[in-house]
Amino acid sequence: MNAQLTKAAINNQKAIKVLKYYMDLYDSKLSDINDTTPWQTFHDGKGAVWIGGVWEAGWHFGDNKDIAVIPLPAIFGGLAHYGSSHTLVIPAYVSKEKQIAAMKFMKYYIEKGGYTWGQAGHVPSGKVVVASKEYNSLPYRNYFVQAQKTVKFAPKTGKYDAIDTVIREQLQNIIFKKVTPEEGLKQADKNINQILNQ
Repeated sequence: MNAQLTKAAINNQKAIKVLKYYMDLYDSKLSDINDTTPWQTFHDGKGAVWIGGVWEAGWHFGDNKDIAVIPLPAIFGGLAHYGSSHTLVIPAYVSKEKQIAAMKFMKYYIEKGGYTWGQAGHVPSGKVVVASKEYNSLPYRNYFVQAQKTVKFAPKTGKYDAIDTVIREQLQNIIFKKVTPEEGLKQADKNINQILNQ
């Protein structure tokens, strides 16, 4: 989106370059488009590298000592990468008593649940958890915490979920070759602009 968050800006040469890179992974059989999970080719021992998010990393470790994690390389010339988070919201219209109870739950969720999420690979939002010996004893978590510094967050708009759906639908159409990258990005731009104009 543009800086004012009023217009789509996804239909560009950088996006086409990225899409063609990923499509080439499938076309050259380095990744299987029919995988049932994003990591199936890798997990089944048919691929040497898997590019994914930290939230999926815990799935691969277990007793397997033959795998390692490295920070995402600057494939496209920069270290920026997508990042998001889960959000807990307390409605303003609930009673003060319920707000306090919700805050207590959130504290528990962040401090205790954060460690559980951290085991899966998520970077906990609670500084207490991130600084803990328990969390830092997990493999590769230092990379995960460092990755926070280069995250490019989604645009701050109340219409993000609808925009994200459009992007996912068009990416799927492109990857499965129902449309060309150029056609898919053009349609994504059009659909996003319709959402922004509502």
